[in-house]
Amino acid sequence: AEQAEALLKQGAMDQDKTDQKTVVLWNTTQWTRTELVKATPAMAKQGTLVKSAENVVMPSQRLKNGDLVFLAQDVPGLAARSYEAFQGDAVPPEQGVRAEGNQLISSELIVTLDEETGTIKELRIPGDDHNFVDTQAPVRVNDYRYLKGTNPADALPNGKVTITAGETGPLVA
Repeated sequence: AEQAEALLKQGAMDQDKTDQKTVVLWNTTQWTRTELVKATPAMAKQGTLVKSAENVVMPSQRLKNGDLVFLAQDVPGLAARSYEAFQGDAVPPEQGVRAEGNQLISSELIVTLDEETGTIKELRIPGDDHNFVDTQAPVRVNDYRYLKGTNPADALPNGKVTITAGETGPLVA
């Protein structure tokens, strides 16, 4: 209990030392974590280049709505790290993601949506021709069905969809 109180007191003191231009990220789990973080508005106004207190550059991206997000990497368990934004270009992640038309593409996965229904028509690993989606199945991956009543035979598919990429990458897509 004393250790918990000491940690809480230290956390409150550390927060008092920072302003809104700095984000202090607490990892309350026992294991190291990497998470996407949305910067405070004051921090986002500083710039798009994000660094930790240890001067390590973090991957970041300015979103279409003006928000700044960054990838807080390897935050130790039961610990905290501070981050600040600076003038300069955002640094992309080593293995980013991008949205192009009806596809979401990363170094580990390619997802292709059916432009008529919005279902996932292809799920592939880059460099492998195997499609993990059964294209002959009567119901596809991510298929939406509306059931009015209780008879599953009466389920109706959605109509034509519009696919629009909100963000196109390289950190958020």
